[in-house]
Amino acid sequence: MEKARARNMELKEQLEQLQKVCEFCQQEKAALLQQRAELQQSAALQEPLQPDVPAATQEMYNSVLESVCQFSLQELKVLELKEQLQLVKVTEERDRINHALSQVGQDRSQVEESTSSALDRWHREMDTVMGMEALQKSDNSNKDFSLALDKLFFNVTFKGVTGEGQQLSFSTRHGGICVHISVKEPVKQPKRCQDASSTDTMYLIQSDMYVADLPGEGNRYLKSGLSATDFVRNIVWKHIKEGCLVLS
Repeated sequence: MEKARARNMELKEQLEQLQKVCEFCQQEKAALLQQRAELQQSAALQEPLQPDVPAATQEMYNSVLESVCQFSLQELKVLELKEQLQLVKVTEERDRINHALSQVGQDRSQVEESTSSALDRWHREMDTVMGMEALQKSDNSNKDFSLALDKLFFNVTFKGVTGEGQQLSFSTRHGGICVHISVKEPVKQPKRCQDASSTDTMYLIQSDMYVADLPGEGNRYLKSGLSATDFVRNIVWKHIKEGCLVLS
């Protein structure tokens, strides 16, 4: 994990440097284009010379002047092509670093996923869902808020570390009825830590309102790696709909 973080910081610094080089190249390109435009305009507006020189000499002078102008324009074109080539190289390097950063992020997520507990995964899922709901709420800010609106997760709290009694609690609302649920992981005994597996863990699951078979279904969802969203919809909301809303 430390190597991944260090590599992540190194790639970010390289990306920032490349972005600065890219901005400098863009400025140089704009200056060269401006210089070329000024030269072309100056050449177009320049009045023909009327020197007191022989016609042959004047003809040679005009030929040399035209060659010099063409040479200057060619130099500007070469510089412009070099700037474009540099921009292409910077873009390719930036894309390479972005890809590497993305890969580092994926690798870190996979490591965290493989070493995290079921409650860790549920907690991250709840944070993601609440973040998406907050974005949707900001997009629909003109609509009136109602406590009758369904909400998968709110009042989420999480504490503890794996194997030391993690606790996750949250509330959910369906049809205007709120249920608060708490899930507690038992503290593993030191002598049994080596032999214990995730399937042996029995979570203590409680709620402030009776929900049919809540502990059993909650443990099944947690041990099977099923989502907290499906647990709430299929178990908690289903009980509210069939046991509470029908009666009302």
